[in-house]
Amino acid sequence: MVLSSERTGPRAARRPPSLPYHPGQALVELAVIAGFLLLLILALFEFGRAFTAWVQLGNMARAGAQYGSMGAFLSPSDDVDAIEQKMITAAMDELGSDHTIWGEQPVVTVSSILKDPDSKAEPGMGTEAMPECIAIVRVEYEFHPIFPVPGLPDSVRLSRTAQMRVQFRPWYDPTVDPAGGCKDVGT
Repeated sequence: MVLSSERTGPRAARRPPSLPYHPGQALVELAVIAGFLLLLILALFEFGRAFTAWVQLGNMARAGAQYGSMGAFLSPSDDVDAIEQKMITAAMDELGSDHTIWGEQPVVTVSSILKDPDSKAEPGMGTEAMPECIAIVRVEYEFHPIFPVPGLPDSVRLSRTAQMRVQFRPWYDPTVDPAGGCKDVGT
């Protein structure tokens, strides 16, 4: 029989003799850490959902702008307004059959096929110097977290914009429209 106050056996071998033995200490530490880990996992989950929506918005904006850049080549009989409507359709088709992200439908706006304000080409500079047009598509989405956090807003507005240069404009006639068939940015 051991008359010492120190414990013997497998538990005593793992702990230095200078540390006192407190039964249940690991359980308390687990309870403190588990709450923090749960919050971290929930935050990562919400961030993943928001990032997925943000990437999908970018894909939608690019699909719409890409159709706008080649729409006149794909449908030469369409006017600018018809191509702009098809740009919205192309952006929404990027989502698949239900047209929603996490159950909510994003808003697609086409800023029109505009004259590029950075274009250096001016009418009268020759046949190759027609003003460049750009197709601009903006997609917005109201993201609602599943687990709202007190003190933070209930929703976050995500938006992505894509623009591409229009490659082909069959409606361009410099004698009729020296602006190149594009609308000015201010109009």
